[in-house]
Amino acid sequence: MDEGPGKKLSEAVAVELEDLQRCGDILGDRMKAPLNAFTNTIEEVAQFLNIASATIMPAERDDRMKMLDSVAERMEVVSEFSVGVLPEDPLGHHLRALEGVIKTLVWLLSSDPLSIVKKEKEPLLEKLRPLRRKGETGDPVHMDWANALESMYDKIERFVIAECPDGVVWRIDTKP
Repeated sequence: MDEGPGKKLSEAVAVELEDLQRCGDILGDRMKAPLNAFTNTIEEVAQFLNIASATIMPAERDDRMKMLDSVAERMEVVSEFSVGVLPEDPLGHHLRALEGVIKTLVWLLSSDPLSIVKKEKEPLLEKLRPLRRKGETGDPVHMDWANALESMYDKIERFVIAECPDGVVWRIDTKP
């Protein structure tokens, strides 16, 4: 991946993605597809940020939205994994927590991304609580999953503050 904001984001969350992969291996086959979709979404966001930083912002909102189509599709795929999962399903909390982090990526569409990222923090923490309880009373993989997702969320928030406080950064046309 070229130097740019996307590379910074990828590097910021690399450890957490590795931790999630390790946890996913322990949790079993049912987590492979959702975790792959989640990882692909993060990679797609990073690629979009790099493309945007090298592109003059399209004047029309529809043109900007078209550039985000593949990111939106990947976000939807991750969200679909938790649809229809019963509350008593042990992996349901893991899927809903992944979806919670994915929801924070809507900041890409906003001119005030920090408010979106901050707004999604409490719902994510609520989704992580059952995993933390499971981790405290039994298998620590649940706590590791929750910790990795919260850490990733915090790093995304710091990334937005540092790199994109006013929204996605587009290349500025320096031609007179």
